[in-house]
Amino acid sequence: MKRLLGVLAAGIILALPTMAQTVEGSISGGVVDPSGLPMSGITVTLTNQQTDFSNTAKTDSTGSFLFLSVLPGQYAISAQGTGFKTSKRENINLTPGDRLAVGQITLQVGTVEQSVTVRAEGAVVDTENSDHKALMTSDQLEMLQTRGRDMLTLLNNLPGVVGSDTNNLDNRSTPNFNGVSNVMNAVMTDGQIGQDVSNPNYWLSRPNLDAISEVTVLMNNYKAEYGRNGGAVVLTVTKTGTREFHGSGFSYFRNESLNANDFFNNLNGVPRSTYRYGTYGFTLGGPAYWPRKFNSSRQKLFFFESVEIVESKSPVSLSQWTVPTSLERQGNFSQSLNTGGQLIVVNDPFNNKTAFPGNIIPQSRIDPNGQALLNVFPAANFFNRTISRGNYNYNFQDTAVSPTYQEMFRIDYNATDKLRFFVRAFSNYQPVTSYSCDGQFPNWPLERCRWEQNMPGATFNSAYTFSPTVIAELSASFSTTQYHVLPANGSDFSSLSRAKTGVNIPQIYPANNPLDVLPDTSFGGVTGAANIAPRGDFPDNAWQPRLVLSGSITKVAGAHTIKAGVYNEYIHYYRHGNINFNGTLNFGADSSNPNDTGYAYANAILGTFDSYTEASGRPTYYLKSTNLDWYAQDTWKASRRLTLDYGMRLAWFQPFYQGNGASANFIPSNYNPAQKVVLFTPATVAGKKVIINPLTGEVVPTSYSGAIVPGVGNPKNGIVYSTTPGIPQGFVENRGEH
Repeated sequence: MKRLLGVLAAGIILALPTMAQTVEGSISGGVVDPSGLPMSGITVTLTNQQTDFSNTAKTDSTGSFLFLSVLPGQYAISAQGTGFKTSKRENINLTPGDRLAVGQITLQVGTVEQSVTVRAEGAVVDTENSDHKALMTSDQLEMLQTRGRDMLTLLNNLPGVVGSDTNNLDNRSTPNFNGVSNVMNAVMTDGQIGQDVSNPNYWLSRPNLDAISEVTVLMNNYKAEYGRNGGAVVLTVTKTGTREFHGSGFSYFRNESLNANDFFNNLNGVPRSTYRYGTYGFTLGGPAYWPRKFNSSRQKLFFFESVEIVESKSPVSLSQWTVPTSLERQGNFSQSLNTGGQLIVVNDPFNNKTAFPGNIIPQSRIDPNGQALLNVFPAANFFNRTISRGNYNYNFQDTAVSPTYQEMFRIDYNATDKLRFFVRAFSNYQPVTSYSCDGQFPNWPLERCRWEQNMPGATFNSAYTFSPTVIAELSASFSTTQYHVLPANGSDFSSLSRAKTGVNIPQIYPANNPLDVLPDTSFGGVTGAANIAPRGDFPDNAWQPRLVLSGSITKVAGAHTIKAGVYNEYIHYYRHGNINFNGTLNFGADSSNPNDTGYAYANAILGTFDSYTEASGRPTYYLKSTNLDWYAQDTWKASRRLTLDYGMRLAWFQPFYQGNGASANFIPSNYNPAQKVVLFTPATVAGKKVIINPLTGEVVPTSYSGAIVPGVGNPKNGIVYSTTPGIPQGFVENRGEH
C-alpha cells in the first residue's frame, strides 16, 4: 500500500499539465412538443445515477441539446419547461468514447410538478457515429467464463477477433482485430496507454476483471483523436465509487489433486507435478467523508479500491535431454551408443584419428576444465532405451512459482459544476521463480532464478466547462515497466560461477563478466544435448518509463462540434544488451577440425573445442524517443438525418536513438575499398584441404577459417557513430509530419 501511495503522489505531480487519448463521450438529443415541433430554451438535466452529479443545458433554436466531456456510466436525462410535464429517461448507458444520441424527448402538456418517467427502453440506435466498434459491459465481464480471469481472453468473444492466447493463465498478448496485426493495436485504461515499450503487442498494465466497468473496442473508421495507432483501439474504463458503499470479495482455486497425470509423464515414470492456482481479492467503493467540507452532500468525492492476489504454482512442460553419463565424465565411452544402438567411436586426434583403445580416453589426457564443464550437468536419470530410443537420458519437469499482486486505487472529485477530475494509481508486481527464467535459461536445473516484473503507473484526468458550448480536457499519465532477473536465492551465483564449478577458462575481456559466469557451451552432434546457456543479459535490469501529456478543447458552433487536441509522448528504454559477455564454446563434432574426436562429449574431455567467440564489450540500451501528435475534427449535423464526421491527425515521431551516444552503424558510402580486410581462406596444399593466410600462404589452424587476418585493413571500415558530425540520432532521418 505504501508503494501504491507513492506512485499516486508521483502521478499527481506529473499530471498537472495534460492527458492521453480521451475516454469521455457526449450525449445529445432533442426536445419537441406533442405536435413534433422543436422547443428551444428548455432546461435539460443530465444526472449520473451512481453519484448524483448533474449538469444542465438549454435547447437551442432547433430544440437540440448536447452534453460534452461526459464520463462513461449510467445516466438519467430530464427535460422541463413551463406549461409542460417534466419528462425523464433513466438507465441511459454511455460507453467509453461514445457519442450517444438519445433521440427526441416529447414534452406533454401539464404542470412542471407532473412528470413522465421512462425507466427502461430498447437499445438506442446509434445515429451519430460512423465508428465500427464493439462493447463489453461489466455484466458480461462478470458472467462470461475466462481461464485466468483475464479480460484479453474475453475479447475473443467479439466478432472479428482472433489470436489471444486462451491457454495462457497470464495472457499478455492482445488479439488481432479484423485481420490487422496486434502490434498495431492501441490499448488504454482510462486514457492511459498500457502496452510494453519493447513489445507493443503486449498489454502489461491491465486491471483485473473486478476493477473494470466497461470495454469498448473501436475496430476501424474511428475519429482523428483515436488515430495514434493504425489498428484497433481498446478503451478500458475502471470502476468508480458511488454515493453508496459497494464492495465484493472473491476466491478461486485449482489443485493438482483434481488433475490426472500427463500421458508422457506416466510413460517416463515422472510423477504428477504440483499445480496450484488460487485467486483472491476484494473491491470497495463509495463516497469519501473526509474532509467533510469537500463532500457534505456525498456527491463530490468518491473512491474505489481493487486488490487481487494470484498464487500460482504451475508445471512447465516435461523437458528431456541427453546429458553426459557418469562413465563419459571419466573419459570412458565404451558404452556410448547412438540412436541406432551402435557404439559411438571416439578417435584419438594425435594418433592418426584411430579409435582410443577400448573407446576410453586415458586419464592423463583428460582436460580438467572440460571435465568440470560436463560435471555441471545433472546425472542421467532415465535409462530405458526402448522408450527413449537413445534420444534422451534425462527427464526434468520444473514447477514455476509466479504470484501476482495487483492494486488499483481511484479518486473522483466533482469540484464544482464546471470542474471535475479523477486520479487513478495502479501497481502490478509479479515475481516468477523457475529454472527457465522467462524462457531464456536452459530448462534443466542449472540455476533457479527469479524474474521480477513491476508495473506501477498513475493517471490524472480533468475537464473544465467554460460555457455550455466550450469544454477543455487536460490530463497526464505516467507508467513504467521494471524487470529484474537474479538468482532465486539472492546473491548466490555458485551454480553459475566458474570458480565454484572448477571451470578455470580465462576470458579475453574479463571485465565484461564481473560475476564470473560460466561460458555458453554447446555440444553439436549429440542428439538432444543439454547446453549451458545463461541469459546474455544476466543479471538483467530493465526500466521502461513512459510519460504522456495531452489535452483537447471542444467547441459547439451551431450544427458543428469541433474538437482539437495535442498528444505528447516521452519514452525511455534502459536495458543490458543481450550478448555473449561470458564467451561461447562449441565442442561440436567437426570433420574439418584436425583435433576432432568425432563426439562432442569426448572433445570436451580432451579440451578440444571447435570454436570460441566472445563479445568485446557489454553495451547497455539507453533508447529515447518523443512522439508529438495533433489533430482537429468536426462533427457536422447537417440535418436530422445526415451527420458528417471528418478530421485530420498529424504526427511528428522522433526515431529511437541511443541516449548516451554509444551506438554505431555501417554506411556503404563511407566504405573505402583500399582499407578492406583480408580473411583466412580455405585452400588445397599438397592435396590436403587447409586454411591459409592468403597474403603469405601460411597454413593456420582450421578454426581460423573466415577470421580477419590481423594488421591488414580497417575492421571498422564504413562504420559511423551517433556522435559523428552530420549523422542523425538513431541513424534515421526524421520523416517530419505525416
